[in-house]
Amino acid sequence: MNFFGIDYSASRFARKKIWISECETEKNKLLIKSTYSLEEISNKFTLQKCNTYIYDLVKQDKNSIFGFDFSFSIPDFFLKDSSWEDLIFTFKKRWKTADDFKKDLLKKSGGKELKRDTEIESKVPFSTYNLWIYKQTYYGISEIIYPLLESKICNIIPFNKLDKDIPSIMETCPASFLKFISEKNDLSKHYKGKNKENFENRKLILNLLEKNFSIKYTSDHLKNKILSDTEGDSLDSLLCGVCAMKGYLNLKNTMNNLKSKKEGYVFY
Repeated sequence: MNFFGIDYSASRFARKKIWISECETEKNKLLIKSTYSLEEISNKFTLQKCNTYIYDLVKQDKNSIFGFDFSFSIPDFFLKDSSWEDLIFTFKKRWKTADDFKKDLLKKSGGKELKRDTEIESKVPFSTYNLWIYKQTYYGISEIIYPLLESKICNIIPFNKLDKDIPSIMETCPASFLKFISEKNDLSKHYKGKNKENFENRKLILNLLEKNFSIKYTSDHLKNKILSDTEGDSLDSLLCGVCAMKGYLNLKNTMNNLKSKKEGYVFY
């Protein structure tokens, strides 16, 4: 089975910030086959073309699980009696732009940044409409989740029942995962950057993955590529892939959680 980790971005130069790691299970090991940014695919990709590329990637890889690091839903406070499917199908009708989305939710919450139950449990850094990630939520839902749900070409976990004949996608969080596996300190705060400490922490994270999750690489070049990405996006994409693998192996409890059927679930 293949596992893809996608470190998503909706920034101005999304193609540079969106990284994808492709892995596969092999003899009880997770083999890292590739890691790349969409800038490497095309230096002319707009955000819309990045989203189309991701949609097509999910569509063509049937025996695969994808881990994305953007929010698949919003707090139940805003959903009220609406189902998750209602939210997705009316998302762009409710909010024409990402700024409309952020401003409306802040207005309805009295300026508070409410979190979903799963965000509180997993200790994610930000709410779905926080200043730093609201564009990720908006474009992730409207340009990736919506077309995937409409075309019925994949399972969107935990909202759909698992069908092994089509690909599955799930929400993941590298920061939450790092908090979970860190023994002495929060590694999520120290691995992005150009100094020696940042590099050593990226190396420590990979060592922990190799030890605890039997991570292997198809070449030394791949490991060096992850370590040399000072912004940590390559490593984040790999962490999303590992979270997807962990989530897939422990789906039962999540699939039976009724609250998750509306608010979604962060796998870490």
